[in-house]
Amino acid sequence: MKRAIQPIRQKYPDVPYTFSMDHYKEKLLADTSIPFLDFIEQHIWMSSMNDGEFNNKLGLDWNGFSADDYHRLVQKAEPLYKENKTHWDAVLTNSIKQLAADAKAASKPLISTECWSLVNYKDYPMLEWNWIKDLCELGVTTAAATGQWVAMATSNFCGPQFEGMWQDVEWHQKMTAIIKNAPIMPSVENTKIVKRFTL
Repeated sequence: MKRAIQPIRQKYPDVPYTFSMDHYKEKLLADTSIPFLDFIEQHIWMSSMNDGEFNNKLGLDWNGFSADDYHRLVQKAEPLYKENKTHWDAVLTNSIKQLAADAKAASKPLISTECWSLVNYKDYPMLEWNWIKDLCELGVTTAAATGQWVAMATSNFCGPQFEGMWQDVEWHQKMTAIIKNAPIMPSVENTKIVKRFTL
């Protein structure tokens, strides 16, 4: 990453640089090898935290994106979540708080463009979206409260191809208001990414 960024930064020094990361390990951001990143763009999903505990319990293997995996997700994901909701909510919130603490220690702002509930979900007939929205709302509110995120998505599923979530306009407006009104820590306000993109 450092070798890739250095020559571009020399030519365009005012642009903030990062790499998107989809695997998060505790204390990763304390690594002294990342000062060359201007911000951390971390994907963070409940289903992938704790070494993929949720996905492992479902028996998913996304390497081939097979129909079998999607059928398993449809049949088992919501019941698995609801039978131990307190645990899975804590997996998400604890991971968010740990990431925020690590980013703060590394003096790095956070951005998440893919986040909160599951990596994959589909608009299969009769597929329930409320538990997905609940998880995403928990993620948004928890991350927003840390003051470490300068930008975040509401979910992986906020595009119009996901009709089950897209049609809930009131939910999207609520999430957008939380994100736009979230505090930003003073240590993050003066970073390059915030200065460049603050409107």
